[in-house]
Amino acid sequence: MFWLLLLSPIVFFFAFWYKRYLEADKPIIYGRHSSKFTHLVVSLPAVQKQFFPTWWCPFGFAQTIARQFFRSRPTLSWRREVYEHSDGGVQALDWLEPIDANEKTPLVFFLPGITGSTHDCSYIIHCAKDVVKQGWRCVVVNARGLGGVPLKTAKTYNAAYTDDFRDIVQMSLQRYPDAKKMACGFSLGGMILWNYLAKHTRENCGLLAGMVISSPFDNFRSTASLETFWPRLFFNSHLANCLKEVIFPYKELFEKHLDWELLMKTNTIRGFDANFVVPMFGYNDWEHYYTEATLKTKVSRIPIPVLTLNSSDDCFAPIDSLPLEEISQSENVVAVVTKHGGHTAFMSHHDPNENGLVEPLLLDLASKVFSGDF
Repeated sequence: MFWLLLLSPIVFFFAFWYKRYLEADKPIIYGRHSSKFTHLVVSLPAVQKQFFPTWWCPFGFAQTIARQFFRSRPTLSWRREVYEHSDGGVQALDWLEPIDANEKTPLVFFLPGITGSTHDCSYIIHCAKDVVKQGWRCVVVNARGLGGVPLKTAKTYNAAYTDDFRDIVQMSLQRYPDAKKMACGFSLGGMILWNYLAKHTRENCGLLAGMVISSPFDNFRSTASLETFWPRLFFNSHLANCLKEVIFPYKELFEKHLDWELLMKTNTIRGFDANFVVPMFGYNDWEHYYTEATLKTKVSRIPIPVLTLNSSDDCFAPIDSLPLEEISQSENVVAVVTKHGGHTAFMSHHDPNENGLVEPLLLDLASKVFSGDF
């Protein structure tokens, strides 16, 4: 009884605080008022509802970590294809298809985050499962060196390098010329998708629409954010080590192109970019690479409808780095911003395995794309 009396005020206060301060967390939509795409996004059921973040981890850090560690990764009937590029490099494509798929079955491309691949990204697996339930085909485009397929050449990937994705899209156009296609990229995968679109026209990009989730829009601002104390402690060093683990088995491929010992000592993403991406992809320095990779300067160059989803409490993409003013003038880009949701998490149920905001928003958008509303 004593403990009940002691805990009751705490529980009451927490419930009051949660109800009072998180109830108004409706997604905010930024887009040109006269744009047909803006009106379409406003009409999507997923953005018409209030978004309540999970009560036991409502904030960005907690959401990001909980979603990564506690969400299940169900086994699905993937079909592995190893695609070989003209330079001899290979990458893993994982296909998931409904039983009755044919040449006209709509196709969704998924591009994972910085070191993610099909089987270790719960956000990809759950989206793919829901996509196939709708009767659509999907393919996860794993970057070179990821997904369990060894590197064959001294080339990996970065946020500005889009040639590999271009090749995959072109292959799909030849294989499924009559299928409607869209793409969904998470974090760095969204950056690759955005940079790919910025280099193409509506007629030759091969896609009808795109969705970009939790992608940084300003590399300089995002890097500065990730190098502050808590983000560096929880995320930056860990991801730098993951990046090094990708290339560690291939010392003989890379050591003649860079300072291998210096690279292995780096413990930040910026350090990895400066000591690996810069020399391997021919940039002058990390500032040159970040300028080429940044998204915010390319809003006007996006040729097809693209829906972006970001959270205000995502340290990977600080809210003040999003080009919301430019997006509000764009015919093709609409941004959906939530108060809470973290990085690629957007949890709303007490069970981390349940869908949050990402999955219904993706399905709402894809339904419009594939039904011919575009």
